[in-house]
Amino acid sequence: MREARVPRTLTLQRLTIAVALEEAHGSLEDAGRALNHMTPTNIKGQLQQLANELGGGELFVADENRQYRPTEHGRAVLERARRVLAEVDALARLSSPVCRIAFLPQHAHIVASARRYLRDASSDVTLELHVLEEHHRSRAGFEANVVTPLQHGAFDIVVGLPPRGHKQTLRQQFLYSSRLEARVPVNRAGDHIELTELVEKHSLLVPPAHTRSRVLLDGEIRQHVDPELIDRRYTVHLEAYGTKVLVTFADIGEGTVVVPSDISYPFKNGSSFGGAGSADCAWVPVTQDDEPLTHDVVVTTQKSSHRSDTVSQVVAALGETAASMALGATARGHACEVTELLRQTDAVPIKRSRPS
Repeated sequence: MREARVPRTLTLQRLTIAVALEEAHGSLEDAGRALNHMTPTNIKGQLQQLANELGGGELFVADENRQYRPTEHGRAVLERARRVLAEVDALARLSSPVCRIAFLPQHAHIVASARRYLRDASSDVTLELHVLEEHHRSRAGFEANVVTPLQHGAFDIVVGLPPRGHKQTLRQQFLYSSRLEARVPVNRAGDHIELTELVEKHSLLVPPAHTRSRVLLDGEIRQHVDPELIDRRYTVHLEAYGTKVLVTFADIGEGTVVVPSDISYPFKNGSSFGGAGSADCAWVPVTQDDEPLTHDVVVTTQKSSHRSDTVSQVVAALGETAASMALGATARGHACEVTELLRQTDAVPIKRSRPS
């Protein structure tokens, strides 16, 4: 058998650096912090060595803002690098009984409650927690950096978006439908707020354009709100991943927060991040024709795993705890072609009008 040639300079460290730079949206400084404070000069040198070993084609190029974007060749390398790193990670934990669960920040309360549930049930399950980055709330980030490691065994369980495809290798279990909610003053709150009213009367404080909840909101507005009204009134005052940031701006009258119900959950009156102003505000569903706008949250696992018994216990605990929380709807709400499409795919966000 011909011996495989692995170049001495083609190291896992250099593949990790390339993936880290992409994860940091091309920021050398942010990538350096994620890589134990590696300097920008060292990052660029390591990537040049990697590029040389792979034939000399550039992996990243700097744009006008000095952010490093992958070239077409770089994207092909990154796709393979993520698979290699996931396989190595899975290999390193092959004999470990520990169950590794990855989850988005808004699902921390579900995972924490599930772990307590298992502990109270005297389960011998050992969980290793992996908190995903905020930008994994986008479809592209989730598929590339979460689903791929799950497929290769680097994760055992993922809580979040339903993956596209992968029906042969992955299993999904529905947890709940998160609904879009708007934070409005108690004295002006009804039991819901319609899309047209939201556009016409509110300046919005929302997550960034390619998060799934924002894609859902923009897609439904495009489908159901008069284009003239959108051009004249639709205003996004602030985009941010951090809900604390959005709520802070809302508290000084800068606009209306619109986020999914599992994200609003800790910010409601009496909850962990409710704060002093939470008693004066209510979170109400955003609706179309009186039906809430929802998207599904699921637990995804491998169909075949040597930790299957442990995984089953954890999935059951997640289901029990999610069912006991007021996280949104227990089933899907408003359904139209746009909503159904957005449950599975990303779309181009609405062009925003500017504040007058």
